Formats: sequence, C-alpha cells, structure tokens
Amino acid sequence: MATGFVSTVKSVLGRWFPERQFYHRSHGEVRFISLSARNQIGLAIVSFAFLTWVAYATVNVVFKEQIINSKQKQLQATKIEYEVKMSEMQSAYDELNAVLALAQERFEETTKELEAKHGQLQTFINRQAATQADFEEVRERLGKLASASENDNKRSIQLMQVTDLEPARRVSRMGVNDQDANITYVAQVMRAVSNGRLTLHHNTAQVSDKVTKLDERVTQINRSRSEEMALVEERTSRAIEQYESYIETTGLNLDSVLSKFNPSESAVGGPLIALADFDGSEEQVERLDDFQRQVYRIDLKLDHMATLEAALSAMPLALPTSQMTRFSSPYGPRRDPFTRKAAFHSGLDIVGPRRSAVLATGAGKVTFAGTKGAYGRMVQVDHGHGFRTRYGHLYKILVKNGDTIEFGDTVGLLGSSGRASGPHIHYEVWFDGKTRDPKNFVKAGRHVLKS
Repeated sequence: MATGFVSTVKSVLGRWFPERQFYHRSHGEVRFISLSARNQIGLAIVSFAFLTWVAYATVNVVFKEQIINSKQKQLQATKIEYEVKMSEMQSAYDELNAVLALAQERFEETTKELEAKHGQLQTFINRQAATQADFEEVRERLGKLASASENDNKRSIQLMQVTDLEPARRVSRMGVNDQDANITYVAQVMRAVSNGRLTLHHNTAQVSDKVTKLDERVTQINRSRSEEMALVEERTSRAIEQYESYIETTGLNLDSVLSKFNPSESAVGGPLIALADFDGSEEQVERLDDFQRQVYRIDLKLDHMATLEAALSAMPLALPTSQMTRFSSPYGPRRDPFTRKAAFHSGLDIVGPRRSAVLATGAGKVTFAGTKGAYGRMVQVDHGHGFRTRYGHLYKILVKNGDTIEFGDTVGLLGSSGRASGPHIHYEVWFDGKTRDPKNFVKAGRHVLKS
C-alpha cells in the first residue's frame, strides 16, 4: 500500500513538474537548459518562502503602529490584572492577619478563663474533700468507741456505720477523654498560632473554620466544667442537709449552735469575681454571669458545710464508757431515789462495772477535777463553743484541773461517790450555760454512724 501511495505522489508531481528545457540562441549558437522535476520543486519552495516573507514584511510595515498599540494595550491589561490580583492577595493577607491576631487574643483569654475555671473547680473539690475528711475523723472516733463497746459488752448499744456521702468523685456526662481531647485541641491551636504555622496558605475560610471548631470545643469544656460544678454543689447540699439533721437531733437550735462558730474567711466567689468591688449584695449577685453566680453559691455552701462540720466535731456525741450495761435514770423530771419525790435530773445515769474507764466524749480542757457536793468525785471538761460535759460519782479521778485531753481519753474510773445508790456515771451535757439531754447527743452520734 505504501508503494502505491509513493507511486501516486510521483505521478502527480510528474504531471505538475514535468522536465522542462529552456532554449536560447546567442551568436548563431542554440543552447538549452534542462530543469528536472526535483529542481523545479526546490525552486517553487524557495519562491513561496520568499513571497511569504515579502508579504509579512509588507503587512508589518503597513500595520506596524497598530500592532504596537495592540501589544501595549495587551501589556497594560496584563499589568492591571496583575495589580488587581496583588491587591486581592494583600487584602486577603491583611484580613487573615487580622483574623489570626483576633483569634490569638481570644485563645489567650479563653485559655486564662479555662485555667481559672479549672482552678476554681479544683479548689472547691479540695475544700469539699477536706471538710469530708474532717467529718470522717468524727466518724472514726465514734466508730472506735462503738467497736470497743461491742467487744467488751454484748449488751452495749451498737453504733452503726455511717451513710456514705459519695466520697468517690462522680464524673460529668462528658467523658474525661473527651475533655482531655478538647483541651489538647485548644493547646495545639494556641501553639500553632504562637509559632506562626497558620500562614497565608490557610485562607480566611479555613482559619474561620478552625476558630468555629475551637469555639465548639471551648463550649464543650465550659459545659463540662458547669456540670462538674453542679455535681460539687449537689454533693455539698446533700452533706449540708445531713449535717444539719445530725445537729437538730441533739435538740439544739441550729442557729444558736452555728452562732458559736465563725464561718471560714475564704474569699467569696474565687478568682473569677472582682473581690475588691464585690460585697455579696443581691444587686451585685444579679450582675454576675451564670458561672460566677454558681461559684458564689458553692462558696457559701462550702463555708456553711465547714461550719456544720466544725460544730459536729465539737459536740460530745458518744457515751462516756465502753462498758455500759444500761441507762438507770434519764434526763429530766423523775422521782428522786432518796426522797421519793418529784425532782429534775440534770444528766443521764449510766450503769457499768465498778472501776471501769470513764472516757471523755470530746476533746477539750479540764476545768474542774475534784469533789463537788452531790456529784462526788467529778470531772468537768470544756469543749469550747459553749459545750461542756460533766462526769460524776467517780471512784477515782485520773486528770487534773487545766489538763488538755482528747476524745476517748480516760478521765477517771466509774464508782459511786457522792449522792449515789450504786456504781454508775452521772453524765451531763451543757450548752450555752444550760444542761441538755445527753441521750439526744448519743442519738445524733448513732445517726452519724448510721448506714
């Protein structure tokens, strides 16, 4: 097929460019020039190229000014387009820098706020844990005496285990891992901004998207913090209700008891409230945001909880012996065992083995140790905050006036000195200068240890 095509081409060229001979006569001689088909083709090509160049040169000369003007217009248009693009890039760069500067400022403020909220939450958790730890010491003291009583005498009053005030920290509905991931994300973006990694190749839309996502993470963290604060407030409120019920069980007026204690001097509201200008008035509280108002409430409740715990710690809530057999005479009106007439009994009579240990029902200072009329040998202990206890009819006194004693220390031995018909302890509890029913205090102690 290729051979046929070549033959066809040769045939066509042979018809167009046949061999030609040019004759000329000079001085009687005839000569000729023969042009082959190849020479004719070459000459035609050269002639065509020459004519093309002549035509181009002619047009270029004729339309030169128009071509130059056209090229100048094109160059000017290109220059304008370039300047427009440069202006757009500069505007985008400036806008991006503005967004980054604003974002960095916001991130720094947000980080400080999150750190402050975290610190406030941790402070509240620590305060709550410290108060509960102090309360646990009260329980432990009562529990040890109850255990000794159970081991020494099967007929003793059995004090039960305390209600658990949820010492284990509850987590918020948002998982800890989610919170850590959010905080890590905030830190990463902060580092990226600080190190200049968010450069021009991140366009404004991408940066805005990052800022939006960061705002969502920050919102989640704040929601989590609020939930944790709500749990702290809930646990504190439950503890306050229990502590108040214990104190009310003693038969004392709650306000009268708390008036003997100074609330903690902690700064109201924590670091997120301008304390210099904050006096706790209702008007100022209303101006606080939700979180600050929550902080203020929890702070007050934790102060109240600590005051209640201090009151319970100061109260004599136990029996003064671990070897009690029975209550022989209650507090209040009774028939006097000697005169057989109606009389007021200012204490609680507790029968026990002669010479068994009589224990202090609270820490304090011995303000009397000696013989006192019908009390016989008696010890009086001042527990502070208006509370005193007396231990009468002792066989022997083992402390002296001015001694500082702790809960459970032995103050004497059980006996029948003074106006007594047999070996027992005459146990009195005083508050605010008046005698109170010791059995109510023992009952309150049982509630503290109740499961």
